[in-house]
Amino acid sequence: MKLDTAITLAGLSLSFGLITRATAHMLSLVVLEQASAEGLDVGLCCALVQVHDLPELYAGDTDTAFGLTDEQRLDKHAREQAALERLRVELAGTRTLELLELYERQDTREAQLVRLIDKILPKLTHMHNRLATIYRRGATLADLRASHRRQGAELERLYPWAKATLALFWEACAAAEALGEEVERERQLAEQLDVPPPGWRAWPAIRSAALVGEDICGAPWVDEVLDKLRALAAEHPANTSGEFISPRLLDVGLRELALGLSPGRQWLDCMRRELELDGAGEGT
Repeated sequence: MKLDTAITLAGLSLSFGLITRATAHMLSLVVLEQASAEGLDVGLCCALVQVHDLPELYAGDTDTAFGLTDEQRLDKHAREQAALERLRVELAGTRTLELLELYERQDTREAQLVRLIDKILPKLTHMHNRLATIYRRGATLADLRASHRRQGAELERLYPWAKATLALFWEACAAAEALGEEVERERQLAEQLDVPPPGWRAWPAIRSAALVGEDICGAPWVDEVLDKLRALAAEHPANTSGEFISPRLLDVGLRELALGLSPGRQWLDCMRRELELDGAGEGT
């Protein structure tokens, strides 16, 4: 490999950290195990994992969890095709481009497995964040169930050969829905008892994490955003003391902010706009 090619690949890899993604997960680990279960070329599957998201460097990551309108679907396709054309120039003559083209053609079971498991992983993520990403979108458990049925029917149509992986899909869906029922019961009970729902975080810990993020990121309006969020939290029936606030508003953004990650600053800008605070986005 030539040095300039290595530099290009390194730059593309570093750029992934700047993308606002719908989910963050380790696709390669699940593919590694599931490729064996389906009797496929494990090495090829894992190689395809490494390249399959490259177009998102330029097209961005589109959240398709609850479907897209025709207009959104056309826009997504146009952005992804433009990104592919750009990558074909930047990666001309590389094995990376060969693998990316193989994945995009979707004419091998290895490529299809990677795409199929990519659809399963958000369900697995739900088990670790207690469906926080679903609630942050304003979606309900009923929305989630409908999405699972719609997506599952399409996956069964596209990949009838992947019996073991489709079984994993439905099992993951059932587990996420069962967890959703548990979370709903907890939330209802918390409102009846006028106590913070399980998993809600104490305000001092939230402020501490955010202020660390402010120091790292240099964002000057952390206090202003947190004070407004705290006031809103105090209006919730489970927040009469004003000492707790929902993690679906804060957990992901504050964790990224505290770690000095770019999406954390994007979250802070977004919160500032949503809360109608003046000067959103200034200084970033």
